[in-house]
Amino acid sequence: MTVINIINLKKSFNDKKVLNGVFLKLEEGEKIVIKGPNGCGKTTLLKIIAGLIKPDEGIVEISPGTKISFMFQNPIFLPWLNMEENLNLTCKDPSKLKELIDYFDLKDYLNLFPHQLSGGYLQIFSFVRTFTIPHNLLLLDEPFKSFDINRKEKAKAFLKSHLDNKKITLLMVSHQEDREDKEIADKIFNLF
Repeated sequence: MTVINIINLKKSFNDKKVLNGVFLKLEEGEKIVIKGPNGCGKTTLLKIIAGLIKPDEGIVEISPGTKISFMFQNPIFLPWLNMEENLNLTCKDPSKLKELIDYFDLKDYLNLFPHQLSGGYLQIFSFVRTFTIPHNLLLLDEPFKSFDINRKEKAKAFLKSHLDNKKITLLMVSHQEDREDKEIADKIFNLF
C-alpha cells in the first residue's frame, strides 16, 4: 500500500527555488533517508508532507488513516512547562514514555525547564516525545544531530528496533556526511 505519493512538487521562497519537480513514493513499512546539501529543501519537503506549509505546485497524496509523528530539526517545547509536563501534553502512551525515559536515563531531568537544558538534551527529549505519539508514519528531521556518540548509538538502536517487524513508514532527513544511515534505510533519496 502506498503511504505517500509525491508528484512534481515545487516550492520557492522569495523567488529562490527550493524544490523543483520532486517525485517520491513511499510504500507501507518502507524506510527512506533523504540526503542533500544545506538549503536543498529536505526540511521543506517534510513540512509539506506534514501539512505545515503548502507547495507552490504539485500533488502530495497521503493514504487515509495515516498517523504522522514529526520530529523537528530544532526542538520545540513550551518554555513555561517543565520537561515532564511538556511530554505529557502529547503523550498517548505513558508506558512507552516511561520505557524511553529509563532507556535514555532522563529521569533526573524531568523537572527541569527547557532553558535549563543543553541542546543535546532538548534533542533527546524531542526524540522521546516523537515515539509517544501514535503513528504509522515517522517524519524525522536530522534526529541525531545534537546527540553525543553514546546517545546517538542508543537512539539508532531504538529506532531500528522500533521499526523492525512493524508496518511503520520512515522518512528521515540526514546530513550529507552520515554514512551509517544505510543501517536504517531501505533507500537513500538524494535531493539537490
